[in-house]
Amino acid sequence: MNYLQNKGIVIRRVDDSVFLVNPEFDALYQLDGAGSVLWLALAEPLDSDQATRLLLLAFPDADPDTVARDVDALLKDLEYHHLIAPAE
Repeated sequence: MNYLQNKGIVIRRVDDSVFLVNPEFDALYQLDGAGSVLWLALAEPLDSDQATRLLLLAFPDADPDTVARDVDALLKDLEYHHLIAPAE
């Protein structure tokens, strides 16, 4: 399944961090490091496997199995907080 950033999310970049606010829920969400790389990539439709490959390119010393698990967990968390949605 491909995911994409939800429209209307307020984004602020500070150094290596990305701060996200979904105005409908009035909550602040912070991403650092690999999470911020993934968020920026989700400007275009992206599935879990593509996201894992992207992060392994950005962080070549990372363990592929750990990255795959972390990507799946982050995508679920971002979807739960209504920051991303399945791409149509």
